[in-house]
Amino acid sequence: MANIVRSHPALKVLLTVLATLLAVAGIVMLVASPWVLDRLGAWTGASGSVIDFLLRARIEHNSAVMNVLVQAIGAFALCFSYALFAAGRDPVRYLAVVDATIAFAVIVSIIDALWIRALSGGNPYLIAFGWTRVVIRLMFAALLLILRPRVRVS
Repeated sequence: MANIVRSHPALKVLLTVLATLLAVAGIVMLVASPWVLDRLGAWTGASGSVIDFLLRARIEHNSAVMNVLVQAIGAFALCFSYALFAAGRDPVRYLAVVDATIAFAVIVSIIDALWIRALSGGNPYLIAFGWTRVVIRLMFAALLLILRPRVRVS
């Protein structure tokens, strides 16, 4: 009888849940129409802000460009979701995907921190929302770093 070794169960669950959420978001962005983007902008409740401009795309000639950009990000999200599904099955073998996810979370947190710095005189709600995102992403990166498989080179 073969020995079944359950290695890194928490990391497997975390990566699979993240891959599922990313796949759903990627599919939504891939099939998003301008109406979906408009509803997303209304859902955030942002009016007259940078988020409102990016999500609603009020300038008519930018609507097609914004729609293609959102679909391209959705395609990338689906590809990254597939890599996370593979890493969720065998985190030791796909350690590079785990490392890339950690690096991605840290880099996006730095970009958000720079965004907050640029909008320091803006809406306090958006600034607090931005710092919350930075903290959550850094906590997620730290959790992945703690759960990351340690590989011994022999």
